[in-house]
Order: sequence, then structure tokens, then C-alpha cells
Amino acid sequence: MKNIFKLFLIIVLFNACKGKNDSNSSEEKKSKVKIDYQVDSLYNNYAQRVAAKDTTPFNDIDQSSLVSFYHLQNDKINPIIENRLSLITNWNQSILSRNKVSDSSFVFYPFSGADFIHAYYLYPNASEYFMSAIENIGDIVDVTKLNKVEFFEYVKDFDTVMRDIYMRSYFITKNMEEDFSKKTKINGVLPILLWSAAMTNHDIIHVKYFIIDSSFEKKYVDLFARNKNKLSVEIKLFDKTNNKFQLLNYYSADLSNNGLRNSSKSLKFMKNYISDSSNGFVKSASYLMHYDSSFSTIQQLVLNKNMYLVQDDTGVPFKKFDLTKWNIELYGVYEKPIKDFSETLYQKSLDDAYQNNKYYKGGLKFSLGYHWSSKNQNQLVAIKK
Repeated sequence: MKNIFKLFLIIVLFNACKGKNDSNSSEEKKSKVKIDYQVDSLYNNYAQRVAAKDTTPFNDIDQSSLVSFYHLQNDKINPIIENRLSLITNWNQSILSRNKVSDSSFVFYPFSGADFIHAYYLYPNASEYFMSAIENIGDIVDVTKLNKVEFFEYVKDFDTVMRDIYMRSYFITKNMEEDFSKKTKINGVLPILLWSAAMTNHDIIHVKYFIIDSSFEKKYVDLFARNKNKLSVEIKLFDKTNNKFQLLNYYSADLSNNGLRNSSKSLKFMKNYISDSSNGFVKSASYLMHYDSSFSTIQQLVLNKNMYLVQDDTGVPFKKFDLTKWNIELYGVYEKPIKDFSETLYQKSLDDAYQNNKYYKGGLKFSLGYHWSSKNQNQLVAIKK
């Protein structure tokens, strides 16, 4: 009888394990299903070339030169991925899963500049990204028409524009303005967004330019409209790492109270378009949302639209979070603002919260923000109750 019972247990366990393995195998096969798509040849070729992802010879440019360029790019980006970007992903995924917040939600990133790289690594599974800042989108060149000298002069300008992202993790507004207008052939955020998309293993499916129509919705326009209107851009991406389509919006807008006055198309468009259950991101934002007289409108939009928000102390002031509506988690080290900013931006209430175990959850293994020199960075995570 005992032998029969043992045999029965063995059969049950075997079938259970087999079922589990079959299930895992099914999920693995599902994740590896090939998705057919067609790239936009102009924009995708541009992105792959300027990011050194395509080393196929073209024009008078030999393969050895392109391979050398590929290695130079890797030497710059790989340490950033290892020491900052991958650490950001792991840190945030742990918090998201613990709080049961969807990691594929819409992402809202105001005061972003052209910083898609950090938004992607923070939220790699997002369905859609909405970035917004005052910088113009600019345009690209057809790299297939460049000779060897012209091409390598052009791609060298990416190193200039990206120097602050590499070293500090953020764009310096003054440097970006000079780079786009004087120092480089990169004349806006679009080239940087496409370069970043290729660097994060994306293909470009389409690039569409848009303005806001009288119904406060996107109106797609052709390139000839750029002389008459301040254009924004929508980029459809295919993430080859995660095998999924994603949408990247860059909305070029003045995010001050004057720019987002109640009658403006910008405010109405953003209220309608941005998801009410977004994952948010704010970093190195010059403490603009601390000035209620100038930036209270975008501050309120951030609080209203996000269900989950990751920001440093330059974002929404700590005192603006209603603690009956938000759970707050604090990470890293809070220090007074760096000398570039007024000492009046120091937040005593935030400093006090960092001394409270109710809010403080531990240190950070990465540097992200203005305190890059000391690496005493701070991150606040706010989760709506």
C-alpha cells in the first residue's frame, strides 16, 4: 500500500513539474515571437549611423573606420550603462513591483530636454513616453549624402551635445542653447532623440511632426510647416530588447504659467492627452516648480496626472504632497542645493523627512542629478494611495 502511495505522489509531482515547465516554455516562446514591422528608412538609417550601430560601408566611408567609431561609442556609453543606467532600472523595478504599480504605464516627463535615455532606463517597459521642454525639435541631415570627412565631423558633434549627460546625467540649459545654435550642427532635440533611440536598441518606425489644432488634439503636418509653426514630434519605436512597440512624444512648449495659461492650447492638450494614471519622472529641473508664481500650473499637472512619481528635490516641493493621498519613499542623501541655485530652495520639511524612518528607505547605488560631484543624490518616490 505504501509503495502504491509513493508511486502516486511521484506521478503527481512529475505532472505538476511538467505542467510548470510547459507553462514557462509557453511564456518564453510567446516573448520570442517575431513581430514584423517596417522601419522608416530615412530616420532609422540616420539613428543607426549616428549611434554607430550600423558599420556597413557607405559612400567613401570604409568599414574599418565605422568599426573604430563603433568601439569609441561603446567606450563612452558602456560605463554609463554599467554604473548608472542599469542600476536605475533595477532600483525602480524593485519599487514598482513591491507597490504593484504597472511598469508599462504612460510616462510623463516635464522639463526633459532631449533626455530619452534616462526616461527609458527608468521605465523600459512603458507603452508611451511624453517628454516636454522649451527647446525646438530641429531637424536631421541625410547621412547617406555625406562623405567621410563630413560624416565624422557631424557625429563628433553628438559628443559635444551629450557631454553633460555623460558626465552629470542632465543637460545644462545654457550649453544646450549654445550647442543647438552655434557650436554644433545639431540644431534641436530630434537628432538627440533618434541617437538615443538607437543607443537603447530601438528601430524607428515613423517620425511625425505635429501642432495642436482647435480641438486641442495632435494635428500632423509636413516639414514645410516648420517655418510657420513651433513643431513637436511623435516617434514610433520598436524596442528590440523587449520585443514591443513604444511611442515617444516630444512636445515643445513653454511650461511656465504664462505658457500654460488657462486659455492656451498647450494646457488643454496636455490635460487631455496625458494619462491620469501616469508614471512620472522629474530630475535636474532647476527647481522651477518651487516658484508658485511662475510654475504652479505644471506643478499641479504633475500632481494630478501621476499615480507614481520619481523625482529629485528639484521637482515638486515636498510640502506640496498631501500625505493623506500619497505614500512617500525617500532614498539617498538630501543636501542643500548646489551653489548654482539659491539657498532659499533648501527644504527643511524634506530634510526632516529624511531623518524619519517612516519615509527614509535607504541609500542609492547610482548618481542622478545635480550633486554628481559628491554623489550625495536624493530621490523621492511618491505613490498615490
